[in-house]
Amino acid sequence: MEDSEVQERNNRGVIMRNINRIPMISMEIRDLWTTYCPDWRFGQLMYNFTAWYGDPFYLEDDAFVDKLEEYLKESFPNKIPK
Repeated sequence: MEDSEVQERNNRGVIMRNINRIPMISMEIRDLWTTYCPDWRFGQLMYNFTAWYGDPFYLEDDAFVDKLEEYLKESFPNKIPK
C-alpha cells in the first residue's frame, strides 16, 4: 500500500486506506466502461473481466484499473479511448 493511500489506523490498529481514493477509482472505471462497452451492464463488465483475469481480490485499486484497461483494450481493439 502506498503512503498516499494510508489514512489512519482504525480502532484495532489496522492501517486503513484513504477513503478519498474511491471517487477517483470510480471515475476511472466509469471512463473505461463508457469508452469500451457502454452497452454492458456492470455485472457483465465484472463477470467478463474476472473470466479473463481471474480473482482480482488481492489487486490494489490502481492495479485493478490497469488490468481492467488492459482487458478492455484487448477485447475492443477498434475502440479509440477518449
